[in-house]
Amino acid sequence: MRANPTAQLKGFADHYEKCIQSTTQYERLMSETNQDKRLKLWADLTMIARRQEIWDICRSAARFCLLYDN
Repeated sequence: MRANPTAQLKGFADHYEKCIQSTTQYERLMSETNQDKRLKLWADLTMIARRQEIWDICRSAARFCLLYDN
């Protein structure tokens, strides 16, 4: 039986928000570390997530890296 599309979309949105909040918490936690090292780590994570088609991690990492794009 197929799930309700509205409920499924809400589930995706909730999961995305949870990932974004985790990223924000991580950013606060790591605010005193080397920014270049952190950026390279997240860029590597994004590349690996894309290769393995893990899109939630990829989107969160991409959003995190955009915070450092001046």
